[in-house]
Amino acid sequence: MQSRILSVSISAIIFAMTLTTTGCGGSSENTSLGGPIEIEVSQLFITVTNKSGMAITDIKLEVIPTGGQTSYAATHYRLENADKKDFSLGELRDTGGMNLNLRVHKPDRVRVTATDIDQTAYDIEIPWS
Repeated sequence: MQSRILSVSISAIIFAMTLTTTGCGGSSENTSLGGPIEIEVSQLFITVTNKSGMAITDIKLEVIPTGGQTSYAATHYRLENADKKDFSLGELRDTGGMNLNLRVHKPDRVRVTATDIDQTAYDIEIPWS
């Protein structure tokens, strides 16, 4: 009787552990959640979402490689509240006009700067994953 109870409890523990580890799989995307501007990094795009409650202007997205000698940037003029903008990694250029090449540069972090219509400045930065 005790061996049956022991085997049932071990089976229950294994089942519970399987459920918890399956839920922790996670995705390969890096996200900043809960702020006025959300940044989501995927393999092909960086998505910027405006959650500030009003339109933002002068949006600048920067990918800063390890070492920080240069940055690769793209700009967008205006983003209304709750709108999303997908920036392709091919759009990102340094000051000399060179495209971001992930084979050459290892990104370290992503920064978005913007200003809303009340002239409140935003500067959000997340690590690259």
